[in-house]
Amino acid sequence: MKENSLTNKFKTLEKLINSGYNTDEKIKNMKINDIFEINNITSIDIQNIKDLMKAIKEKKVIAFFSGQNLKGGK
Repeated sequence: MKENSLTNKFKTLEKLINSGYNTDEKIKNMKINDIFEINNITSIDIQNIKDLMKAIKEKKVIAFFSGQNLKGGK
């Protein structure tokens, strides 16, 4: 399955919600150790979380889920 597919992004979001990261603020403030404590985390999930954190900070969550490239920022 394609790395940045909508299905994979929603699976990652589901893992976050099930692990208690159920708000923009909680996701935005995650640390690397928090990410590795999530059950069944994959490299695709890690990339999706990184990109989602960036999208939340830039207020571009819909762009993230629709597959648009987020430019600028870290």
